[in-house]
Amino acid sequence: MTRQEALVLLAGVPAVLAAFCGELAGLVELGVLAALLAALVAAARWSGPRVARWPRRRFLIGLASLAAGLRLAWVAAVPNGQVSDFAIYHELAAALASGKGYAITGPVGKEDLVAYLGDGGKPLPYATSYRPPGTAFLGALLYLPLGPHPLWMKLLNVLLGASTVLLLYLGLARSATEPAARLAALAWAVYPSAVFATNLFCSEVPFTAALAGLAWLASVAGGSDRRRPWVALGLLAAAACLLRPMWLPLSAALAVVCFLRPRLKVAAPKYLVFLAALGLGLLPWAWRNTRLWGRPTGICTDGGMVLAYHTARLLPESAANDPALRERVARWRAMKNESEQSGEGYALAALNLKAVFGAGPLHVGRSLLRCLDDMFGDDEEMLHWSTLSSRYARVLSRRAVYGLGRLDAAFYAGSWLLALLGLWRRGAWASLPDGGRFLLLNFLATFVLFLFIPGQARYHFSLMPAVFLLAAVGITAVRRP
Repeated sequence: MTRQEALVLLAGVPAVLAAFCGELAGLVELGVLAALLAALVAAARWSGPRVARWPRRRFLIGLASLAAGLRLAWVAAVPNGQVSDFAIYHELAAALASGKGYAITGPVGKEDLVAYLGDGGKPLPYATSYRPPGTAFLGALLYLPLGPHPLWMKLLNVLLGASTVLLLYLGLARSATEPAARLAALAWAVYPSAVFATNLFCSEVPFTAALAGLAWLASVAGGSDRRRPWVALGLLAAAACLLRPMWLPLSAALAVVCFLRPRLKVAAPKYLVFLAALGLGLLPWAWRNTRLWGRPTGICTDGGMVLAYHTARLLPESAANDPALRERVARWRAMKNESEQSGEGYALAALNLKAVFGAGPLHVGRSLLRCLDDMFGDDEEMLHWSTLSSRYARVLSRRAVYGLGRLDAAFYAGSWLLALLGLWRRGAWASLPDGGRFLLLNFLATFVLFLFIPGQARYHFSLMPAVFLLAAVGITAVRRP
């Protein structure tokens, strides 16, 4: 390790611990976490050159086996029931598989309906567009032949987890970046939160697999003069947006990747092909929603509701208590049409953000820090939901689960620390294939999108491959091509 690298790591340790481990209870726990962090960073530095020397075929077989084995072990060791959003996805999938359509049918979905849309006397089953449908559709495909049991989705998550590490490797690997690609894929294989999420009926696991697939296709498209890979990119991006409606950062990231090509006349038609395929992929569901609500409606209606609720948390007290705003919110809550509610939610979010920015730089700064802390300050949400309703006490003690949380926090902090070192590497960007550039650009676009939207810790789940890529660059000192 060079002196410059040591200075980066030493300077970054306090900042990373403070930023991502703010829930620490005392000096003893801080010491334990710091020791774990040091051990993980040292293990990562030690393993880099050794992993790079493994024969490629043996490495890939071992990588997929490790990813699948850890996830299968977690599913077997921590049997759990689905709660919160995960139970709702299960209910929606069961409704689809039983012929009720994409509709709220169960008790958890009913609670969600009342909380976000208002009851309004809506009888069950209630046809909805509130959530993006992709995760429920995946579950329904499994439930149709096998029956409505969350175990099938858990096993699919095992397969998707193993597939993600292989796709990450394929999307990042070329001669100059082979060692970094191996380490980034290995990091996702053993990333604790990715393992914990396996027994949840969640959108995060399939969406991250779709991102890894987009990274691989972006590398293929970048090395080809043909437009066919851009059709595949558009259709896969549409599938990803049906899992989580993140079309804006995905499209922006792929636009930059495409227009890095030296000839505009070549790049522009390819990107137009991508946009056409993306639109065609989303059109059937958008048409269903438009027919259902009698007005143009996109992928889902939760965007307006979520933005209105979350940006309201940032309002200064004077704006939050404004009678005119309170009256408008009450009218919004009383709306009967879900699509109209969503549109009004976007308008309310714009008013909220206008009030936030008008409250002065000090309030804006506090809001910014709150949003960053909400999204990146903790990494134990998947562990929490994974064990919340489980019978883990039969096989794991509470102390063991607490220890897993500390391991996860150290892994997360160590990844960010090494990512700081990756940012230090000059010329690394020029060495990355288009798949790596896509992951980093998608991270940047999503980061900007959520900069003033308080969220939840699991929102960063699908962004972690980009962090692992930067960390791998920091470890391996990627060469110029």
